[in-house]
Amino acid sequence: MNSKIRKTEDNLITIGSGVMLFGAWTLLRFVLSFIIFGSNIDEAQSLAVKVVAIAIIWVFSLLDAGIRFYIGYAARCEGMRRKKLPYLALTGFLLFLYVVSIVMELVVLFVVAEEILYMLIVLVIDITSLIFLIQLMSNSIAIRKLRKQENGNGEENES
Repeated sequence: MNSKIRKTEDNLITIGSGVMLFGAWTLLRFVLSFIIFGSNIDEAQSLAVKVVAIAIIWVFSLLDAGIRFYIGYAARCEGMRRKKLPYLALTGFLLFLYVVSIVMELVVLFVVAEEILYMLIVLVIDITSLIFLIQLMSNSIAIRKLRKQENGNGEENES
């Protein structure tokens, strides 16, 4: 049982680090998108509309990255047997948003025939991030079950 727990803890630490890296990718992706596609915002009618649009985009990008950093940090803490932070509900919410986002990206990919390579790259990265979140969720649940079994059946050997 101990080897299963150690392996699952190591997985949780690694996956948590990956989720944090995807948070950094989110910020980088936003900055690059803003540099590349920023000229589209210039078509807005007034300066106030531009400022509000840019502020909203920044807030959502920073919020998304912050949520990912928190989830990754909390998963790493759980894997290292440090303080437990509540993060599974937030992970489930982010999973839901990712599924919706990927479906929307697929629709846009098939409807709009512009910048297909960029859209494919974003789609692959988002699917990879979705897989990371699914693995994080399953490893987190597994580690809790294994620890509960270990605490409840302290004298049993590995089966």
